[in-house]
Amino acid sequence: MIVLELPSVNTLTDSLLNIMHTKSPLSLLLMKLLVVSSTDFQSIPRVLKPPLLSPLDVKKNTPFGKGFSVSFDIEKPATKDWIGIYSDGDKMGVNPYDNKRVLLFWLYTCGSQNPREADCKLPSGMVTFNGEDPTADNVDKWTIRPTTYRACPFREHRKNKDGEETADLIGPCKKFFIKLSKPKKNKMVRKASVVSKKTTYKYGEKIKADFKTPLVIQNSWVGIYKKDPNKPITTMENQGARGLGEPEMWLYTSCNNTHGDQKQSNSCSKELKDGMISFDDSNTGSSQQELPLRSKQEWPLPVGEYYMAISFYTNPPYKLFKSAKKTFKVKS
Repeated sequence: MIVLELPSVNTLTDSLLNIMHTKSPLSLLLMKLLVVSSTDFQSIPRVLKPPLLSPLDVKKNTPFGKGFSVSFDIEKPATKDWIGIYSDGDKMGVNPYDNKRVLLFWLYTCGSQNPREADCKLPSGMVTFNGEDPTADNVDKWTIRPTTYRACPFREHRKNKDGEETADLIGPCKKFFIKLSKPKKNKMVRKASVVSKKTTYKYGEKIKADFKTPLVIQNSWVGIYKKDPNKPITTMENQGARGLGEPEMWLYTSCNNTHGDQKQSNSCSKELKDGMISFDDSNTGSSQQELPLRSKQEWPLPVGEYYMAISFYTNPPYKLFKSAKKTFKVKS
C-alpha cells in the first residue's frame, strides 16, 4: 500500500504567491503548471491500493473446437476450491454466482467434479476443459462456442440462509476468448456437406449418409429434420435468429451414435473429417435399448419427407451448420 502525504491547500497557496513575486521566466512557467484548484487537490486519493491480481491464468485466445487449460496459484488453498466458466458480463471482481449468472462449465482444482476426489488443498496447478472425461459440463455441453468468457475462482459451494446456492469468489475472474475467424467460419459452411445415400427408404430401413467437414470439431453431429412442404430447407442464409431447431434424430459424426465415447459426459472425443453415419435402432435410441433416448423421435423414423444437416454447435441456438441440398423420403 502506497501512502501519499499531500501538503495542505494553504501551504500550496503560500508557495504559489512567493513564486508570483519573483516574476522570473521559470517562475511564470511553474505558475502555469501548478495552477490547480483546491477541489482538485482534495479529490486526489491519499491512499492508493494496487489492483488485486487474479489467482488464475488462461490463454487469452483459443481456437474454436480446441480445449483450454486454466492454471491457478492460490495463496491459502482450501479443500473443494473450484473454477467456473461463465460467459462474459459483469466486472471481473463481481461474483457471477451471486448475480445469477449461468455457470457453463466447472471443475474442482483437483481436476474433477467428484467431491470425493476434491479433498485436497492444491496451492497451484492446472485444470483442463475439453470433451474428454472427467466431465466439466454444467449447463452447456462441450464444445464451447466462439465468444468471450471468464474463468472465476471459487470456494465453499453451499446454500445461504435463504436456501439458495452460493459460493465465495476468492479473486478476480480472468477474461479469455474462444475464436472463430470469419474466413474459417465461411470455409466450414462452404466446404462442409452431408448427403443421404438414398432418396427413398422403406419404413424401418437403416438411413445412411456421407459427411465431410474441412475443420475437425469435437461433438459435431448430423440431424434429421422434418421437411415443411410450405417452406424451403433451412440454411445459414435463411435461418433467422433461431438457427436450426431440435432434430427428429441425430448422431455424432465421429462416433456414429448419440452417447459418444465418454462415460461421464456422453461426449464424442473422436475427430473425423469425413466418413459415413447410419441411423438405426442400435444407435439412435429405441424402446428396446437400455440407454436413454437422446433424440426427440424414437426409432424408426415415421413416414414423411426429411432433410439432413451437419451442425458444429453442441448447444442451442444451432447457428453454424450446413444443410443437405436434397430431401429424402421414408415410405411405408
